Amino acid sequence: MRQQTNLNYNKANFRKILKAKRLSLDDTSRNLLNHRANLQLIELLNELLINHRNDYKIALFLAFNGEIDPYCTIQHLQKNNVSVYLPIIHPFSKKTLLFQKFDKNTTLIKNKFGILEPKLDLRAITPLDQINYFVMPLTGFDLKGNRLGMGGGFYDRTLCHLNDSAKLIGFAYSLQQLDTIPTEPWDISLGYIVTELNRYCFI
Repeated sequence: MRQQTNLNYNKANFRKILKAKRLSLDDTSRNLLNHRANLQLIELLNELLINHRNDYKIALFLAFNGEIDPYCTIQHLQKNNVSVYLPIIHPFSKKTLLFQKFDKNTTLIKNKFGILEPKLDLRAITPLDQINYFVMPLTGFDLKGNRLGMGGGFYDRTLCHLNDSAKLIGFAYSLQQLDTIPTEPWDISLGYIVTELNRYCFI
């Protein structure tokens, strides 16, 4: 059941509620929802990448703290020779991300938040404008393409100059849906949202 928007709730309150709902899933339910959601995501990416598969670069993420897990999609893309990139915290630019190629030889380390990310290798970093699609984690979403992130603003700061919401795909459980998300001028909107139940397009 989606969370009803209430004027008494701000973003911090919504994050607390939605994180608790996400963490409340038992292992059986989580595995089933992850499986269904990955099938939806793979189907969308197959449609988006048609005829250009070997030239595409897709950014995804490694699940943390109950987030939906896109690892099956990562494996599917790599098996089909699509280049996969993961976010890493920029070592010099505050609260921004770099995107580094991820393959079987990539060494993973925990960043300051305890999230696994590739060990920095400047040779494997790619410019943002060369990545075709960014599959992004989120805490909540609405059906206007608004995304509620973790609160650090890393994706907003990193992608604010991209000016192409068609490249941005939110990935979440359907239980993370809100009626409306309070927005700020710097919040980036999404071109797509994928859950275990549906694929939504906003472009």
